[in-house]
Amino acid sequence: MNVIRRTRAGLHVLVLIISVLLLLILHVNGNAQNNQTTSTGMPDVLIIINAQGANGHWVSITYPKLVSRSVAEGDLSRLLASTKWSAANTNISDGSIEASGSNPMTSVDFLTPQAVDPNTGAIPLEPVILAFKGYSNIEIDYLVPQASSLRALGNYDDKYVAITLDHGDGAYKYKIHVKNSGFDRLNLPLPDINGQTATTKNGKSTSRTVGIILITIVAIMVAAFAFLLTSKSTRRSRQ
Repeated sequence: MNVIRRTRAGLHVLVLIISVLLLLILHVNGNAQNNQTTSTGMPDVLIIINAQGANGHWVSITYPKLVSRSVAEGDLSRLLASTKWSAANTNISDGSIEASGSNPMTSVDFLTPQAVDPNTGAIPLEPVILAFKGYSNIEIDYLVPQASSLRALGNYDDKYVAITLDHGDGAYKYKIHVKNSGFDRLNLPLPDINGQTATTKNGKSTSRTVGIILITIVAIMVAAFAFLLTSKSTRRSRQ
C-alpha cells in the first residue's frame, strides 16, 4: 500500500507541475497577443504618398470624419516638420464631400518635391508615424514606381507600436497601431534593400520567448527530479 501511495503522490506532483507550466505558457502567450493587437477596421487617419511622379510627389491625408481646420493644419505642420518635406498647392477640403451625400470626411492634399529620398533609397516611415502618433490606428500607403529598388521595413512590434506591411507591386501598405504614444523616436531598424522587407521583433518579444523556454526546462527538471525520488523510494520499499 505504501508503494502505491508513494507512486500516486509522485504522479500527482508531476501532473501539478505540468499544469502550472501550461498555465504559465498560456498567460505569457496571452499577454503577447494582447500587446500585438492591431486595428482591423478603418484607421483614424490615412496617409497616401504617391511617389510615382517625375515632377513631384502628391501627399494626401484623409480622416474618416470631419475634423476642424486647426486639427488638419496642426497635423500637416507636424508632418512637414518631422519629414523635412516642403508643401505646395496645399488644399484642405471637407465641404464638397459633405454636400455629396456620402460620409463626410476631411482631407488634406499637397505636393512635395521628393517624398522618397533617392540617395538613401528608404521609404520614410518613422517620420510619418511621429507626426501622427496621437492617433491609435494609422495607415500609411506608399505608391512607388514598380522598378524601384527601395528599403522597406516589414512587420515590427515593440512596446510603443505594432506595424504590419502589405506589399504588392509598387505599393507598400502599412498599418500602425500605436500602443503607447510616449516616444520621441522609435529607432526603427534599417530594412533590407531591393524592395525586400525586414521583419523585426523587439527585445521584449525575444526575452518573452527565452522566458518560456526557461520555464519549460525548469519544469521538466523538477518533474524529472520528483519522479526519480518517487521511483527511488518505491524501490527501497520493495527491498
